[in-house]
Amino acid sequence: MNTLTSQCTKIHFTALVGNHVTDITEDIYVIKLEDIAPAVNLRSRETLSGFSKLEEAVLKNMYHPVVLVENTWENYTNAIQTVHKGMQEGYYPKRRYLCLFGNQRLAIASRNGYDSISAVCLKDVNRAIVIGKYNEGIR
Repeated sequence: MNTLTSQCTKIHFTALVGNHVTDITEDIYVIKLEDIAPAVNLRSRETLSGFSKLEEAVLKNMYHPVVLVENTWENYTNAIQTVHKGMQEGYYPKRRYLCLFGNQRLAIASRNGYDSISAVCLKDVNRAIVIGKYNEGIR
């Protein structure tokens, strides 16, 4: 497998979730791109300002894995609520996972010939949001 690999081998941090301080620890897995459904059109990510600079940085040293959840209709409809209509991707029910955070990294992996990527895979969407926002520096 040709994997776009994250520097991290495990995610671990402490976060305030609701009114509770919670330790978050998750393993990182290698997931085939063909098993991941994007919430946004990957080609639309390439048109964003700064994409080429991000691509260069990710290919040199991807720090955070993508954050995936179970690919259900409910998760998909929730995921696209904040995505501009022109950037939304259709629903792919046959794919096992939905990319909640890291669609640009997914686009970079796809356009550079990778067939798999480092990922955190979660059933709990709220936990996925906490991890995704933590990775993006939103605390």
